[in-house]
Amino acid sequence: MAWACNPTNIRLGIASGVFVYAGTILLYIANLFFSQRIIRSQHPHFGWKKPLQLVIPACILIIVLTLLMIITAVIQMFYSANTNTHRVDRAIQLYGLTVYTIMAFLPIPLVGISTIAFALRKKQNGSDRIHDHFGHGSFARKVPIVLLSSFVLTLGVAFRAGTSYLLPTPIMDAGHHVPEPWYFSKACFYVFNFGIELLVVYGWLLIRIDQVFHVRNKASGPWSYSTPVDAEEKHAEESSGDEMSNVPMEERQTV
Repeated sequence: MAWACNPTNIRLGIASGVFVYAGTILLYIANLFFSQRIIRSQHPHFGWKKPLQLVIPACILIIVLTLLMIITAVIQMFYSANTNTHRVDRAIQLYGLTVYTIMAFLPIPLVGISTIAFALRKKQNGSDRIHDHFGHGSFARKVPIVLLSSFVLTLGVAFRAGTSYLLPTPIMDAGHHVPEPWYFSKACFYVFNFGIELLVVYGWLLIRIDQVFHVRNKASGPWSYSTPVDAEEKHAEESSGDEMSNVPMEERQTV
């Protein structure tokens, strides 16, 4: 809004460009953490393995480094008139939008594959108590929340990325003003940038996302999302199962 009132102010233009890119990355990161909690809940042992623990920090590192690259490119574009510099900066921006599209979409395959595997294991075991419960509300509502959030976030960033990959439109052609494409309109800008962000933020606020995906303090291993009593009971069940597996068949029948 400030840049719209002062379109010739370069510093406001830079700040506006940076905030457009940086506004939604916190939502990507939060949704990745929610995905991680669902996977650890559905697969308590597999979800806490070391390689999987490094996936989310690696994604966050990529997102932050990409943001720094984009900030550098945006600042450089405003202060440089070199054609080659603009070409490089545009390539960095396209890379950044591509990375953000992948990060916004990533929870869908992660949670989707995890949920399918969980459903198959649940059907095989025939038990309802095979996930590490966390947060308030039923576990069944947590998966749609993450998937829908990921879809909406992907829609916004994918639109920005797709339109950015199109050939730049000249302002003037043969001395005549060229009408701007529809995807450069103010409506598209506000809907697919701030509108998407507000939709997700207020949606999370309405369902109390802080309670739905809450985990207790010091959760650091399999079955640690549950309350201490539930975790101890589950550990006792697994221990008794392991002991029974070591008992000879004849003794098991006697028991």
